[in-house]
Amino acid sequence: MEKIGIIFDVDGTLLDTYNLIEKTYMKVFDEFVPEYKYTKEELKSFFGPPLEDTFRKVTNDESKVDFLVKKYREYNHALHKEYLKIFPNVQTTLEELKRRGHRLAVCSNKAKPAIELGFSITGISDYFDIIIGLEGALKPKPSPDGIYKIMEVIGKNVIMVGDTAFDILTANNANIPSIACLYALTKKEAFESVNPTYYINSFEEILDIVKDK
Repeated sequence: MEKIGIIFDVDGTLLDTYNLIEKTYMKVFDEFVPEYKYTKEELKSFFGPPLEDTFRKVTNDESKVDFLVKKYREYNHALHKEYLKIFPNVQTTLEELKRRGHRLAVCSNKAKPAIELGFSITGISDYFDIIIGLEGALKPKPSPDGIYKIMEVIGKNVIMVGDTAFDILTANNANIPSIACLYALTKKEAFESVNPTYYINSFEEILDIVKDK
């Protein structure tokens, strides 16, 4: 029986990047858009969508959007080692999934070099058969384009794991099952409109979900 392939989001799913992302946005806004008065809750809403979409909420100037994206990536890269963490049991679970013969992939709206930097720092680079970042898909999530590209490499029997309704909607658009993570920022109520196939409260629960698939 073919083992199911598992597609992961990155931020909030594999890597605990909340403090990293929050600090990066605060630094960019404070330095380059000081007139923009954000709240902590608003910063949380910026997790998931592409950077361009976020910065278009604060300026209509596309050249300024491009500039802010560039600065965000510079600052985020510089702050990685200080603020980046990995969620509990991620590495041991990935190790066990590979031991069982599952193929693992990443589909993220994050730039691939930033994904690879985070994986290198946390020691999980070698577990993935394919990584699709923002530049690897024709359209960002919730478009299913990234998932379709991954299917070409690891097969069509796949499941998506993510921490936002954005991720689950992406799975729905690709007509594949999904796992919603409740151990990060997103509460269960936020997923109700997109109907995940499964919920997990800790990362290692994935092992029970995929054991017979």
